[in-house]
Amino acid sequence: LRQLFTDEQLEKLSEQINPEVPSSLDYYPLPAVGERFPVADPNMMPRLHLRPNNDAEYLHGIFESIARIEARGYGLLKELGATEVDEVFTAGGGAKNERWTKIRER
Repeated sequence: LRQLFTDEQLEKLSEQINPEVPSSLDYYPLPAVGERFPVADPNMMPRLHLRPNNDAEYLHGIFESIARIEARGYGLLKELGATEVDEVFTAGGGAKNERWTKIRER
């Protein structure tokens, strides 16, 4: 996210996001080409287009996509025999973002 927005922008744009309303944007944000988990594809390209004119809408789409990928990862771990996740503890800058946390909880 910090490749796209400053901390101040993240804070201000997040305030404009309603975490109860799903984004219609379907992204797969990657910092570079290649993904290892939950999709093993060294050639996978980041997918962050089409970018709407509204930066808050763009950020909402990214938040939703990261949450969807995270959920897919937990689901795959369960399929592979890991114990189902009941609770997730988060640290770092994203842990302070209440709207992103609410999106991840869905």
